[in-house]
Amino acid sequence: MYKPLLLAALLSLVLIAPGVAAPPAPAPASSTFDRLIEQLGDTDFRKRDEATRLLEAEGVKVVPALKKALGHPDAEVRRRAFNLIPQLETAAFVAPRRVTLHMSHKPLRAIFDEMTKQTGYKIEFWTAPNNAQMTYSCDFKDATFWQALDRLCRDANLVLQHNYGDERIILQNQGGYTPHVQHDGAFRFVPTGFQMVRNMDFGLVGNAGASPQRNENLTLTFLVFSEPRIPLLGMGEIRLTAAYDNDKNSMLVPINNNPNQAIFLGGGFGGGRFISRYGNGNRSYMQQSQFTLHRPSERATRVKLIRGVIPVTLLVEQKPVVVADNILKAKGKKNSVGTTTFHFEDVSAQPNKQYQIKLHITEDNKDNPNDWTWMQTLFQRIELQDEKGHKFQVYGTRWDNSSPNNVQVTLTYGAQPNVKTGPPSKFIFQEWRTLQHQVHFEFKDLPLP
Repeated sequence: MYKPLLLAALLSLVLIAPGVAAPPAPAPASSTFDRLIEQLGDTDFRKRDEATRLLEAEGVKVVPALKKALGHPDAEVRRRAFNLIPQLETAAFVAPRRVTLHMSHKPLRAIFDEMTKQTGYKIEFWTAPNNAQMTYSCDFKDATFWQALDRLCRDANLVLQHNYGDERIILQNQGGYTPHVQHDGAFRFVPTGFQMVRNMDFGLVGNAGASPQRNENLTLTFLVFSEPRIPLLGMGEIRLTAAYDNDKNSMLVPINNNPNQAIFLGGGFGGGRFISRYGNGNRSYMQQSQFTLHRPSERATRVKLIRGVIPVTLLVEQKPVVVADNILKAKGKKNSVGTTTFHFEDVSAQPNKQYQIKLHITEDNKDNPNDWTWMQTLFQRIELQDEKGHKFQVYGTRWDNSSPNNVQVTLTYGAQPNVKTGPPSKFIFQEWRTLQHQVHFEFKDLPLP
């Protein structure tokens, strides 16, 4: 019974040449992580910082070891591990989907179908019938989704359209392409134009010979896109860190007469200093914003560089929860999902095979009782389905007696066109988990008005 083991041992000795050491087995990743985590508490701050950088480079796979280190006896190890965990988890969550694609003389439909296989994003495009038959070539290696899509859009004169709150990418041929597009991983930035307003006040000039007061306001409007798997819920105020024209003049709006000081500027649509739990309450992968610049020189013809940061609210997770499994018998019942409570006041059948549901919904948000955005999210979070999961379409809504913490809602549902739907069964509420994140953007060589 020992012969197989003895034979294996002899073979291993024969295979190792005399005088040549056997190659060492690679150290398990866990042992490397443990060594770096211990180094987080080194007495030399340079070694502590080096360990932090190396752990950051390992990405999300080091998170389990860092969570274990939260119970480490060294306070510095615990502190650095605690700070690294959310940073690495966020970086993994917002990492872009990537595309590797080598196709020659293929129709767009074939190329987009392959992109869908690699990313999971459904791509629809509208173009003239003769254009749909044209063939294109592409050669992408580990390109981000937005980089690959914009390259194809430029070749085929397609423009990304505003979406309808779902995860579809919709493209349309408009005889041209979108210039000045910039990317930051899973995010895409499209400047849409400058607006310049000038005014001069010569009603009162003060001392004799004083010049009239002249003001000029230059505003840049732009679009922010996220990949469909991480919808945008809202954006906060923009912080510009650099802006100068082609004559090297700073275009940052001065603070305390210091034109080079970085500044927080209003985010325009959806902007503001306050970032609520659900942003502006509307899930989409595109939102619009704007900021103001100072124009010190009329001779400058272009903005050479604009660089800044946008705080965004992202939808991290959507978890469907069945609030009522038999909606037709739910009248008078009450059920809670997290901090949200649903009281079904009435459920009734209507003409034309429609159904009306009257609800009293309350929100127990102790952290911020004046946050109305939970109410704005309801339309995208409530679903009515039949037993097989077919969704009903909303044909009418009425909102009454609303306050920051409660609202009465009347919803009228009917079957979707061309969808064979059974009687309504499940009333579903999507639990949302959100994330605050800082997105960096940069624009170059924009023409000035």
